[in-house]
Amino acid sequence: MKITKSLVMQLFVAAALLLLAPSSRALTTDYMVGLSNQLSGYRDALAPSPDEEHQKMVRTFNRALKDLSKPSTSVAQDYDRFFLAVLHLGQYAFTDFLLVEAGVTISSNFIYDASVKIGELSFRTNGLNDFVPTRKAAMKNIDQAYALLIANLTETNQQIALVRGRQIFKKLVTAEKLIVKGEGRLGFAPQPDAISGGTISYEEHAQSGVVTFTDGTNYEQHLASETVAGEYTYTRTGLNTAVIVLSQLGGSVTTIKVNFTATAGGKFTYKFVDGTDRGSGAGTFTSSFPG
Repeated sequence: MKITKSLVMQLFVAAALLLLAPSSRALTTDYMVGLSNQLSGYRDALAPSPDEEHQKMVRTFNRALKDLSKPSTSVAQDYDRFFLAVLHLGQYAFTDFLLVEAGVTISSNFIYDASVKIGELSFRTNGLNDFVPTRKAAMKNIDQAYALLIANLTETNQQIALVRGRQIFKKLVTAEKLIVKGEGRLGFAPQPDAISGGTISYEEHAQSGVVTFTDGTNYEQHLASETVAGEYTYTRTGLNTAVIVLSQLGGSVTTIKVNFTATAGGKFTYKFVDGTDRGSGAGTFTSSFPG
């Protein structure tokens, strides 16, 4: 049977109402169970008949039930299985009062759960340091998903809302993939707020020493023959690199470039200025930071 343009538009409207599934209940969703039971009841209530139209109706409900039985581990997959179910239900999804009524409730659930997902992903993105290469792209996709969601709140064209809804899910899926990738590449260099209370033990040829960062601005350097103190700054410059400047009280200023090759150690180079004296060197270090 040929599907008219008008019916296609109706299917889009029906889909817009039914597809917006609640993400926070994606695996245990009461609505999913309820809808499956409702469709099963509709199908089972159909009296056996050899009539082709009757058989077509049964096949329609069977396809929709198969869509709803597909496994789902994410809100995007939940959306897709509802989408397929509604397409297979066709005119029944649009004309059945109970299905349409349920779709109105699900629309609000979708908006709520999508906003929760956006909040969750935003929190995780903020947990990535600025040097994680995927952080910026993740933030961009989250921002775009949020803008699309806000636009859908006042959208009256259900076809546009449906397409926009799929874009929201795609943006969130992309953002989460970028976040997961970023969470696996946080780098070894500690963040500035993790330095206080930590130590760096270093070796340079035959010399060794320990620098203790007593608080957020002060340090002590324990050498073989003496202990000196002063103020320091720590600036992270990359995933695995940082610059530490030690300003000794009444003495030298030492600029140290550290390269973490592991969580608790790496290599360093330094230059110091003490009046007219200049010097430089290189070595290895181990570190311990409370953060």
